[in-house]
Amino acid sequence: MRRFLKFALTLLLTIVLVLCALDWGMTRIHQHAKHRGIFPRLRHAKDIHYDYLVIGSSRVACHIDPSQIKEATGKSGVNLARLGCGSDEALLLTKLFLANGNHADRIFYQVDYSWEETEPMTKPLASAMPFLREELFRDHYREWKDFPKLYYVPFLRYAQFAPEIGFRETVMALVQDSKSFDDARGFSPVNANFRGSEVFKVELKSPTNPKLEAAIALCKEHNCEPHFFTSPFFATEGTDFEAFFSSKLPNYKDFSNALTDKHWFRDVTHLNVSGAEEFTRIFIDEYFKD
Repeated sequence: MRRFLKFALTLLLTIVLVLCALDWGMTRIHQHAKHRGIFPRLRHAKDIHYDYLVIGSSRVACHIDPSQIKEATGKSGVNLARLGCGSDEALLLTKLFLANGNHADRIFYQVDYSWEETEPMTKPLASAMPFLREELFRDHYREWKDFPKLYYVPFLRYAQFAPEIGFRETVMALVQDSKSFDDARGFSPVNANFRGSEVFKVELKSPTNPKLEAAIALCKEHNCEPHFFTSPFFATEGTDFEAFFSSKLPNYKDFSNALTDKHWFRDVTHLNVSGAEEFTRIFIDEYFKD
């Protein structure tokens, strides 16, 4: 019995040490990859000034082209939108950008049904996991219900989010530190014809959004003007965005009905490449033309 307990203890200790080593090694690789994703990029960005930033979900990543804005106005900015970005990540991106002496004159936040998404969303959360033990990320996620186990149990974060940050992505971060973001400045156009449902139902109920309130406070603290807008839908039913957001958010503009022709859209919630070009032109006229 004693021999078995000794063997079991030795095996358990070995497993723990291996998991600690894997956790440490994979974290170091992700920490040193400067360009593979928005989080690594912002962690390494220092003393950068932009005229503007745009933050939101795929309804910004596919919709606003900073290169087109630069060509038309000379204004410099980047599109920090990410698939699945809700209010929680919008706040985190704001914290990261402003943490290292960076500055933007204006930050534009896309808001719609994301108003209700105040908990961390899976895909953005996965990208943040390699940096969970860094002070800014630790403080941001500390109140999240799954924080203790992912913070303290070695390698659990990499196992739980393996499709996004597992061994394959870690190897890619080691050997192929992507710089594709620089070429498009965060813009991810999609060339496709319309498909799927023609009406999107939206129900907004929460009277406040503490994550966006915190983002607004950060902007004011860093002398950055916050703006909020709703990107185009093909058609919606339910909540009236203008009526709901105008009293809750500063500098709000409703573009949800700015484009109505189906040929501008990939689906009911996303523009295609030609729609993005047209919406970027509308965005320029609204915000960058004197």
